[in-house]
Amino acid sequence: MTITRSRFRRAALAGLAALLAASSANAQLSQANVEDIVRRAIDAANALGTNATISVVDREGNILACVRMTDTTSLDGTGVPRTIPTTAVVRGGGFGGLDTQPVNIDYSPGNPLFVANDGGARVATSLTATSKAGTAAFLSTSGNAFTTRTAAFIVQSNFPPLVPLQPSGPLFGVQFSQLPTSDFNRLPLGLSADSGGLPLYINGVCVGGVGIECNDTRTALTGTYGVDTIRAAGTPSTEERIALAAQGIGAAGFAPPAFIQASMIFVGGLRLPYTFAAAPLVAAIPPGNSAAFIAAENGAGRLDILFPLRGAQPSIFTTVPLTDPAGGPEVLYNGLRGQTVTGFDTGNVINTLPGNPNDPDGAGPVVAQQLTAVDVQRALFNAHATNNRLRAMIRRDRPLISQVNVSVVDLDGNLLGFYRSPDAPVFGMDVSLQKARSVAFFSRGASPTRDSAATILNAIEPDHPLDPNGAPAPNIYSKYVTAASTFGLNLDGSIAFGDRTIGFLSRTNVPDGIPMTNRDQATPRGPFGAFGPQLAGVIPNTFSPFNTGIQTDLIITNLVRFLFTFGPPGDPGEAARLADFDANRGGTRPLANAPLGAAFAATLPGRVTRGPAPNPGELDEPPPLGFPDRTLANGLQIFPGAVPLYKLDATTNTGVLVGAVGISGDGIEQDDNVAFAGAGGFVPGSLGDFQQFGSNIRRADRVILSNIRFLRLPYVKFPRAPYSGL
Repeated sequence: MTITRSRFRRAALAGLAALLAASSANAQLSQANVEDIVRRAIDAANALGTNATISVVDREGNILACVRMTDTTSLDGTGVPRTIPTTAVVRGGGFGGLDTQPVNIDYSPGNPLFVANDGGARVATSLTATSKAGTAAFLSTSGNAFTTRTAAFIVQSNFPPLVPLQPSGPLFGVQFSQLPTSDFNRLPLGLSADSGGLPLYINGVCVGGVGIECNDTRTALTGTYGVDTIRAAGTPSTEERIALAAQGIGAAGFAPPAFIQASMIFVGGLRLPYTFAAAPLVAAIPPGNSAAFIAAENGAGRLDILFPLRGAQPSIFTTVPLTDPAGGPEVLYNGLRGQTVTGFDTGNVINTLPGNPNDPDGAGPVVAQQLTAVDVQRALFNAHATNNRLRAMIRRDRPLISQVNVSVVDLDGNLLGFYRSPDAPVFGMDVSLQKARSVAFFSRGASPTRDSAATILNAIEPDHPLDPNGAPAPNIYSKYVTAASTFGLNLDGSIAFGDRTIGFLSRTNVPDGIPMTNRDQATPRGPFGAFGPQLAGVIPNTFSPFNTGIQTDLIITNLVRFLFTFGPPGDPGEAARLADFDANRGGTRPLANAPLGAAFAATLPGRVTRGPAPNPGELDEPPPLGFPDRTLANGLQIFPGAVPLYKLDATTNTGVLVGAVGISGDGIEQDDNVAFAGAGGFVPGSLGDFQQFGSNIRRADRVILSNIRFLRLPYVKFPRAPYSGL
């Protein structure tokens, strides 16, 4: 019997799904595992003569432990007491994000969160350590093991970092995902690029992550939370050494298989870093019970337990069938727990997440010009059908099949459908939704019931934490509209933006990584980036990984609000607030339903001393703006992997924007390829992969920028050899 290549791929994928399902069921961190991890970290920190805040999370970011060492006994022979690591300062070298901004947000006299002379936001180490642990868990799969050092390598304005005349990292902007304001799978500070976050594995399956934060000047640490990429001769950080010890080695450890570690993966010919430590600092666990040891440390006042130790929590995902609407075999994918493809209302749009209303402004388009349940199902199936044929870029397992998350949204950003491949990285769940929302927003035009992207950005209320001089600032978003117009882009719905397009316009240079020194042209800056032209009276901003421009501006207010709930850092309420965050971080409730906890509202009054208190209504505009559930405040995304969806009005031969499809999980070219496949042919009768743009919509790659000669915008880019090597 002859086995065709496509049948082989389907069989391989089905086998992979079954293997992962079986192994995942038996691969979870127990409470005893967590106790051993924490104990190893404590022993390693003591061996290095420092204290640390230690956080452990499971595969989906649920906190399993968070402890802070509080022993001030000197262990380095100098007699100088050890520092207790309660806070870290956000420093990224920029201006206008969380780093180096002219604003004080006071918790109480003498204990501010932001201090102008301190160089950035001062945040609790329970948040930074937890974000590090979650980052390592979210980025890692059974095919690749990434760390926060890996993350730092792929998010900066040059790739490799600090090398001039090179384009930005492939995941430039991903650090502003998994935010505490996201729809689900939240981390306290989003994805982290600071060393000290490592994944945890059992039998080759990622089961969680461990994160370490120190703040001890005696060990050459300055208590900073930044982007740790380049060190002389690859010198490891103290946090990285402690995390490696916590991970352990051998049969009792939780290290990933060597062949899937980031150092075995090449992107564009560049080897990714895993850690800079040549070998782990082995902290052997003495005979005895780790739980008793931790309890004794806590009882002796040498350890604060900020979150009680426990085992892995129930998953948000479940295995459900995804079928081809035109017929064909079912394929098992991971959807959201409790929801299946049959949850769509027949012939109408519906959000699979509870709490988000269908068409919240009450004035939706006619049925023929909106996404139906069949449309959404077809887009999901077509996307995954193409993905199942693609060779993975960032995986080293066998078979090398790409694994991705797919989200479909309507034109207002409401999530209509989501499915993920069996082993797609968890971070891609939020990112795929952010990508879809981004292209739906920038591609939208004016209609009787909705405003264009330009009108919305010009109308957003200016209650921003960067309000200067104690007075309301001018509209901080309109400068991006003005900057785009200098490139000949009016954000009026006439252009179909891919997320590759949006990312291209968000870089520090256009084109990316190529400063123009032509005597006839000034160096152009990305109109959506932190170097965009400024309007009079608006605080200037400069790039850092904590400030990427419009992406940062749209979420900074809500992120600061969240940080209010954790102040003053180190106070007795920190443990309660961490528990409140964890209880709400993994659900599917939108921000409008107050996922940040009951204490959230009480923290707002009087906290912003230079400008008005944040307005809870910002970005939650009434009709006709159409901003349901603060979709943009939950984060744009500015690297490739999404395209808009259009339907054709046959009477006028015009394209009507109805939504978008977003992809995340593997290489950015793979994401683009899958998104394009999901968008092509989702409407019955359309020709192959061609979308129904009509006569009124230009795809981005049909647009040549007006201020840069002969430069065409990008739309999507496919892998060079997409199907080889399987």
